[in-house]
Amino acid sequence: MFNFFDYIFYKACEFYYKEEGKDSGFRISALLIVAMVQGFNLFSVFDIICIIIHKKIYINKFYAAIPVLILLILNGIRYNRDAYDYDVLQNRWGNKEEKTKKRKGNLVIAYITFSGILFLGLAIYLGSKKW
Repeated sequence: MFNFFDYIFYKACEFYYKEEGKDSGFRISALLIVAMVQGFNLFSVFDIICIIIHKKIYINKFYAAIPVLILLILNGIRYNRDAYDYDVLQNRWGNKEEKTKKRKGNLVIAYITFSGILFLGLAIYLGSKKW
């Protein structure tokens, strides 16, 4: 599973590296993308549990931010290592066949989009329920 998030980190690095250049915060932007997707997944699971038990569980905004901060810190520690430097990731995944890179890139975009839509859809659904 981490390998997939590593690939998301690489693709986000690649996107922001092309857009912003090497001296900008492209790694931080990629880190935020990975943490955002993981947060969407975490809160989607929480929403699904609320739907299953037929009960809304209200969480203060401050307490909802704690898991996201923990994800940012853990991912920051993970992706701050030399093994996750952009050049290392480029050597690992960058020299694949164009068709494979395109397919995997589309998979990453679909996963990010699906995670966001699922999270927002579940949040809207739970917000409209009167339990």
